[in-house]
Amino acid sequence: MRFTLPLCVFLTFSAQANAAAPFSSELSFSRFDTNYADMYSNNFGYRYYLTEGNTGTQLPYAAIKQFGRRSSVAMNYMRSEMTMPFWSGNYVYKVNAWQMGGVYQSTEHDWYLSLDYANVNSYGSSKTKSSLGYYLQPNWLVKLDVQKEKAGGLGDYWHYGISTEKIWAYDSGSFLSLSAAYLNHDTIRGDGFALALDYYVNQALWLVLL
Repeated sequence: MRFTLPLCVFLTFSAQANAAAPFSSELSFSRFDTNYADMYSNNFGYRYYLTEGNTGTQLPYAAIKQFGRRSSVAMNYMRSEMTMPFWSGNYVYKVNAWQMGGVYQSTEHDWYLSLDYANVNSYGSSKTKSSLGYYLQPNWLVKLDVQKEKAGGLGDYWHYGISTEKIWAYDSGSFLSLSAAYLNHDTIRGDGFALALDYYVNQALWLVLL
């Protein structure tokens, strides 16, 4: 779930190995910092595109994973740290996590398939998520999501949901993306709903509006 709070700073940049399409590699870094709580998170990612896509339209670099019709594999690493006050002093809560997975899509059909595995090293927890999607339009993707979660010593749980994303391109070279997701959690926590709105100034620069 992505929310931008008034007291949060969200900085993101991505570098492509070859900015002229089609590039084959993508390196990304994002940092989340907030003075709402003493917390920060650094995220590093690498994605390699296995195929060349051709949607007939320009896309923001960050949206090629979803709408570029290019199969890819990716790895991500995240480190988060939060300081929480206790009567005996401050406690530093640290989380290290890594993720790997891939996306299959093609210009020859309108199906979308993804598989991701994430592991939280500090707590012996992991999540395996798979999605089966279909492009209702070239710029509109709808997915059915299934997630298996290993919650440390609490056991294994299955979650099911649905998600969608649509992107609009404008003559000025800017883009607007709207995404929504619902996940029905099994017992361990309440159901989740996410809503995100992103504005792309151009192919390389974007703002998180919601």
